[in-house]
Amino acid sequence: MFAAYLKFAAAYQKAKEADAAPGRDKGSVDTGTPEQKKAYRKWERALSRSDNLVHRFVAMPANTIEGMPLKIQVARWRMEQPGKGFKPLIDGPDWTLIPDFPGDELPLLAGLRGDLRRFSLATAA
Repeated sequence: MFAAYLKFAAAYQKAKEADAAPGRDKGSVDTGTPEQKKAYRKWERALSRSDNLVHRFVAMPANTIEGMPLKIQVARWRMEQPGKGFKPLIDGPDWTLIPDFPGDELPLLAGLRGDLRRFSLATAA
């Protein structure tokens, strides 16, 4: 699971770098220059790759207790993706879910629930 986390972190860093590229935000309009359009396409690809890795990571079973916080962190980064306004999934110390992303928190919660069940069954045996 840690190797998958490192893969995601690298992809996410590339997405953040592509988000900061000069003119990236103007590449989606007809008046954008070829360089701006190229930067925009690079950003879209990087964002799509990190998004795909997030979905795979959250669906992956956490085989250790340490894997569960990694899932939460990756899911939080999913909500903070470049171009999405960097809004967190969880707000503040009381872990209140922010309703700006309907449906995005469900796979995370279901995955964590499955992990907890697996852990409780393993310790009960």
